Amino acid sequence: AQAVCNAGVVARKEVFETWASALYIHSSFLLGGNSSQTDDTKPVRRVADIAAGHGLLAWALLVLDDEVQSQRNGKNDKEGNFSFGNRHLTTFCLDVQMPQSAELIQTAMIKQWPHLESRFDYVEGRLEQLVPHHSCLLASVHACGILSDVLVATAAKHAVPLAVVPCCHSR
Repeated sequence: AQAVCNAGVVARKEVFETWASALYIHSSFLLGGNSSQTDDTKPVRRVADIAAGHGLLAWALLVLDDEVQSQRNGKNDKEGNFSFGNRHLTTFCLDVQMPQSAELIQTAMIKQWPHLESRFDYVEGRLEQLVPHHSCLLASVHACGILSDVLVATAAKHAVPLAVVPCCHSR
């Protein structure tokens, strides 16, 4: 949170909402807590942060995964080594345009966690262009309006897991 705050481009409310969502997504989908996962399904090791905006969700999930991997290794794994045969989580952000705030946050996060740089990417494009692998989790915080519907339809069409937090729920 300090790295994001130091970037000075995100409202505190948004940091808290995204962190809470990341904690839930991490425990439900990335730590083996997904009860719908069968022995035939590959574990989620890739997350697509849809309508990513600042890219906060992707960064939060990377930091959480890094902490778990470090604890499993019994050391601080800054070299990006694999632990227990598991691949580290990778993320990519998808949005129609990468805002300058995302670049500032990326710079701040890489300064704090340089070993995470190779596990993060930001792609400019439309959700309709995405063809996700079955082991990729589609995730979105603040999926406004019809975006939530398109996201649900995309996840169903490609049979991929989905975590969505729509916004404007009180309107």
